[in-house]
Amino acid sequence: RKDLRTNNKLQIRQVEMETSKIDQQIDELMNKFLADKLSDDDYKKMKAKLLNKRQELTERTDSLSKADEDI
Repeated sequence: RKDLRTNNKLQIRQVEMETSKIDQQIDELMNKFLADKLSDDDYKKMKAKLLNKRQELTERTDSLSKADEDI
């Protein structure tokens, strides 16, 4: 059980780091858009992809947290 919990916590940390990277990418994307380096359509498409990936990671974190509680 201890090994499972440790592994689970490591996975949660990894997912949280990925989520943080996506948040940074969204901020960079916004800055490029505000500096008129991206068209409105490109900005929307890229932001939608990042938000979808962020949502997937959030769901994975929730699933890992629930699994940790179940252990």
